[in-house]
Amino acid sequence: MSITFYKPKSELLSQYIEGFYFISELDTLKSNQYWTFPSNFCLATICQDTELIPEKNNITIKRSTIKRIDSFLFYNISKPINVTYEEPRNELTIYFKPLAIFHFFPKVFLSSTADHLENFKPYPDYQTKIQALLKINNKDEQANILENYLISKLCSPKLETIRNILQKVEEGWKLNDIAESMGISRQYLHRVFFKYTGKSPSLYKRIHRFRQVTSSLKTNEKFISLSHENLFFDQPHFNREFKALTGVVPTVFFKNINVSKDMLWLFI
Repeated sequence: MSITFYKPKSELLSQYIEGFYFISELDTLKSNQYWTFPSNFCLATICQDTELIPEKNNITIKRSTIKRIDSFLFYNISKPINVTYEEPRNELTIYFKPLAIFHFFPKVFLSSTADHLENFKPYPDYQTKIQALLKINNKDEQANILENYLISKLCSPKLETIRNILQKVEEGWKLNDIAESMGISRQYLHRVFFKYTGKSPSLYKRIHRFRQVTSSLKTNEKFISLSHENLFFDQPHFNREFKALTGVVPTVFFKNINVSKDMLWLFI
């Protein structure tokens, strides 16, 4: 499967969106199966005339026997996910950076007891606009139309508290220290964090460190130094955490994954 990952042309959108990709039913799949790995992004996915079946650690995509549109928001990707296409379908997937989803869909509710939303329809025109977009054959044209649509939905919610918490978690602060510095209770901190990320601070931190490691390797940084620079206690701790998030030890992962790519996918 050869997929173009579009970075937003708009500097405004690039603050909130990591990128997006389109798949067409006319595409040829070199491989119909891949593994994707934990991320703190929110992924908005829409498939046309498709049955998208999310199960534990697996997503199956196949042709629907009826005209339909499947719309999902995946917000707690904390385990490796095996994605299988029975055949290519019209699809759009958008990678929203942490908290960015609320700048476009401020009323979205992320549950701490689930990892995705089904029939995601944040606006009355959302599914119909994207469905029309998916019928266009030119992907560059699709990208331009999508960016204009997203810009039209951009808003400025008040996220100062959670943004401050998130920054400190990413910097490696202890939760008690974050709560004390902000004059809030640890219980309130947890409630706010779950509300805006759908996951716990500790899980978010683990995934953030994992993504930092893969980004560090893009700069040809020496592998042996990564565990210390990304706040792991020692090499065994680094190996355990890495295997928990990818299913394999770091040496096997980096041997099979091209970290220079924008999407961490392992094709089977």
